[in-house]
Amino acid sequence: MKKIFFLLTILTLVGCAPVPSTTKYTDKDVYIEKNNVKVGLSVNCRKLKLLGYFDTYCDNLSLVVQNKNNQNIEINWDKTFFVSNNQTDGGFMFGGIPYITRNSKKANDVVFPNGNFAKVIYPNNFVYYSSSSGWIHKDLPIGEIGIYLTLIIDKKEVEYKLMNQLKIKKEIL
Repeated sequence: MKKIFFLLTILTLVGCAPVPSTTKYTDKDVYIEKNNVKVGLSVNCRKLKLLGYFDTYCDNLSLVVQNKNNQNIEINWDKTFFVSNNQTDGGFMFGGIPYITRNSKKANDVVFPNGNFAKVIYPNNFVYYSSSSGWIHKDLPIGEIGIYLTLIIDKKEVEYKLMNQLKIKKEIL
């Protein structure tokens, strides 16, 4: 009986204990406009609760391209890279790309005249295979992260570098 009372007391105290929380965030989305093209980048995060501990998980980015030209532009995925702390760190994968071929050549996407393009993208080097869970996307690193984007505008390559600061805040809930 004493053991059961002791166990219930411990469980009650643990249930009432403060819950640690880690929040990853960016202050704002980033945008660049040049050559009649507006490009935006945001970091996508979601809050998860695991074993009573709250954590924010950020594993992908959203890319938006607004073409204000009267001609098609293309996104050259083979010359577009994830950037972490001012160094390129591989390319990107997205819907329709098999995990196993994520580092292979990719077809260019087309953004039509006066059109918009949006895609959720995952850095290739932040994906790994687990024999117990399958393919897993790793959390993006804290610090300066972003994209080095290559567009083809009027048959010329035009580069855009969009960077954002992924920060961390620890708190007790």
